[in-house]
Amino acid sequence: NKKNSNNIIYKYDNEDYLKFLKLKNKKKVKNKYITFLDMNFDNNFDFATERKKISKFNAKLYWKRVENFLDKIQARFKNYKVVIAAHPKRDFGGYPVNKKFIHNKTAELVQNSKFVITHYSSSTMLPVLFEKPILLLDDTSFDLHSFVRRAHIDCLSKNLSVNKINLNNYGK
Repeated sequence: NKKNSNNIIYKYDNEDYLKFLKLKNKKKVKNKYITFLDMNFDNNFDFATERKKISKFNAKLYWKRVENFLDKIQARFKNYKVVIAAHPKRDFGGYPVNKKFIHNKTAELVQNSKFVITHYSSSTMLPVLFEKPILLLDDTSFDLHSFVRRAHIDCLSKNLSVNKINLNNYGK
């Protein structure tokens, strides 16, 4: 740690930042993506440990809305492949929607993306570092599970000057 006036600064490693440092000077591949950062809401360990198992959050409805949104994005951006960067704790197979989930390649996908779609994943730092446009997705059903989710999305929207889309209202 270093002292800076009256503040103490602690240094720590962050896996996403370390991946960014490895990739930032490497040549991009020709693949072009639009990447959705999966947060594994349907099997969220953090919320389970906080005893928030009693929830009215409907994961099937959430994923139906996400899939509908991603289908519309794919139709609009035909020269780009919409992919889902799987959350590190998501199991292989048995995916909630019929989309391509790619494991352990989030940094590479973001680096080669036209833009990134997310909620409030900690991996949102990657599109910031790679200077990629970000589209934030919100859903009023998050309030049925935890108000923290929408607060994080609102904070990112404000601090990054990024628009957000509510999945409940999209396409209406």
